[in-house]
Amino acid sequence: MTLRSRADASLDSMMGLEVAECEVTRHMPHPERQEIRLWVDDERPAPPGWRRAHDYFEAIEMMRHHTVLALALDHDLGLHSPTGYDLACRLEAWAFSDRPDHRDRVPPAEFIYSQSANYSGRQRILACVQRIERAQRSIQHRH
Repeated sequence: MTLRSRADASLDSMMGLEVAECEVTRHMPHPERQEIRLWVDDERPAPPGWRRAHDYFEAIEMMRHHTVLALALDHDLGLHSPTGYDLACRLEAWAFSDRPDHRDRVPPAEFIYSQSANYSGRQRILACVQRIERAQRSIQHRH
């Protein structure tokens, strides 16, 4: 599925994504970490089967302690929080990192979504996702 069709997919179909569909071979999965699907949104509740982070800081903390199989980002995360785009930029930096422990925190690009109603914010997030996808393909070709 292309990024364009993913961005235009209905939220209902995204929320119905089964965890089994997200199971991919990660570089070095952490055996003690619980696998989750992470919904980052300050207003909308998480769909069934997803764990919710209300802001950037809570999302980072959850990513440090869980293996994230799928990630859904809102852009606007409240007045006192960096945006979902800032989180996408952090993931992009991790995806290009030389450190496997950073790369392993980034879910597969094909399972990173944006449910943001902010059109330009969503487009910026999805541009980061495209670059994450390139980084992950590059790492796969090296191994």
